[in-house]
Amino acid sequence: MIYEVGVILLLALIIFLLFWRLREAQSHTEKDSMTFQAILSTSTDAIMVLDDADTLLFINDAMNHLLHLHGNEKKLSELSMPEFYIEKEKKYLKDLIKEANIARGKDPLFFAPQIEVKTPRHQRMTVDLYLGDIQVSGSRHRQHIVIIRDLREVIKEIALGERDPLSHLPNRARAYKDFQVLCSQHHIHEEKITLMAISLDNFLITRSLLGHEKTDSTILAVTHTLMQLSLLHHYKTYHLTYATFLLVLPGSFSVDDAFQLAETLQESLAKLYKEHRSAAYLTASVGIASSPESGQPIALFDNVHKALIEAKKHGTGGIHLFQQIQEKHTYDESALQHDLQYAIEREELQIYYQPIVDAATREVVAAEALMRWQHPRHGMIPPNVFIPLMEKTGFIIEAGRYLIREVIQQQKKWKQFGFKEINVSLNVSMREIEIPDYVEYLEVQLEESHIDPHTIKIEITESLAMGSSQKILDALSRIDALGIPLALDDFGTGYTSFSYLIRLPANTLKIDKSFIDNILTNVKHQQVVQAIIEVGHALQMQIVAEGIEDESTAELLQKYGAECLQGYFFSKPVPVFEVQAMLRKKEVLPDEQVDSDDNNKTADTLPLRSL
Repeated sequence: MIYEVGVILLLALIIFLLFWRLREAQSHTEKDSMTFQAILSTSTDAIMVLDDADTLLFINDAMNHLLHLHGNEKKLSELSMPEFYIEKEKKYLKDLIKEANIARGKDPLFFAPQIEVKTPRHQRMTVDLYLGDIQVSGSRHRQHIVIIRDLREVIKEIALGERDPLSHLPNRARAYKDFQVLCSQHHIHEEKITLMAISLDNFLITRSLLGHEKTDSTILAVTHTLMQLSLLHHYKTYHLTYATFLLVLPGSFSVDDAFQLAETLQESLAKLYKEHRSAAYLTASVGIASSPESGQPIALFDNVHKALIEAKKHGTGGIHLFQQIQEKHTYDESALQHDLQYAIEREELQIYYQPIVDAATREVVAAEALMRWQHPRHGMIPPNVFIPLMEKTGFIIEAGRYLIREVIQQQKKWKQFGFKEINVSLNVSMREIEIPDYVEYLEVQLEESHIDPHTIKIEITESLAMGSSQKILDALSRIDALGIPLALDDFGTGYTSFSYLIRLPANTLKIDKSFIDNILTNVKHQQVVQAIIEVGHALQMQIVAEGIEDESTAELLQKYGAECLQGYFFSKPVPVFEVQAMLRKKEVLPDEQVDSDDNNKTADTLPLRSL
């Protein structure tokens, strides 16, 4: 792709303004025009502006050299027209301009990356092509801008190891070199430095599903999106790893501006799937580091990666700003990663249960299974520390199967000893359910234990449901066919789609804690919760409200029609023997003495909290 594309596109806008002003005001002197054209002529990118009749309104030296035009030519002839080859199909510039006007839509410029061009002197080269146009005020005619970037130097830089061979963006090595220069300039100009790291979520899974060719096309679509947005925001883009990009934002950007840009990027990536420019539904986690909020400028390159790690810990689509006060070296990640491989063998992983109660009777009718890690040296490791490690290493698949085995065996024991029968929920990640034999493993475990499948419930998050491929939907249907009920968790936190709600074979809807927290004082939250409950009931689904922390909230949710309630007001996640005591009493009383230092409360809000 084009290097420093923001500069090139800004140049295009300047040209547009120049011609608009010359035509509208006629106030520029010949000297002003010559000075401006001299500036444009220094560009190494070939630039020209044409009208509908192929009359040359402007052409710089690079384009003159590329097309081998004579200095007095005022119109492009067929002999001086370059030939472009897009997917081996020959196209002329005039045809491409017409196609671009149709295809461009709302995009400010049409972009054709890494195509072959044949010059009038039969010289072939690889180029990036940009086409743009403006409407001439008071006329039906348009003016067309053409920017051709010769990629031969870029290809040389790829050979030198400073550009990504797929996207043609400068890579990590170049980013670090440029960052050192940026820090040096900061001491002179004292401009703000803000970095943004963007990583596509769960992309190893995406790559395994799509295959090499489609995944490369998806990366190029993402690159194109980043390049287009740089037109408006003037940032510089680097390609750090296969699915990770780095943006260097302009000095004028505040932290709030950076967050707004991150949200815009996420929305644009999500649209790629709907616009068929990507074969996968894409979400991205974003880390932000800005001086002085995130430390000294020289530390930002490291701190933006720390921010990205934090963003990923909170599930898909997270945005996180690194702040100096966060830098606490509590755990050695590589050591924990090593220890995690032996956690099951050493019986360090434990299953906790958070009770779910009937809204009317307050009896325990269900529970959610949650995994805890009792480390021999560090004690209880918070889930927001070890769950991302499981995802990162792939250990989450083995841990998920361990959770299935333990919960099913516990259900078998409760049945043998005559405990009250309750339903136990297992939260499943996309990575687990995509394993071909996941459903077969569930079926074998149920057959060997001889327990009723209805006593196990599989929970999937709304974001997973929205990104579900047909393969995942088929797996969910097979789980439903086994007699295992399905629950849609964290409902309302993503891009809620009623088409997916209808397609999914789920019989339970869990309202996310974020809607419950302020329900007593926020009228909009009350209206949203009531609407969710009505929709769920219309689809004959049971409603579970999460995050209940006081009696007033519990009573209000019961009044709205929620059948079941879950939260710290009734009980925090507890070991199995405490759940058994509740099952004997057949009632849960509000826990008046919840330990305020229990770090699991925050961790249990993670999308993968069953692990």
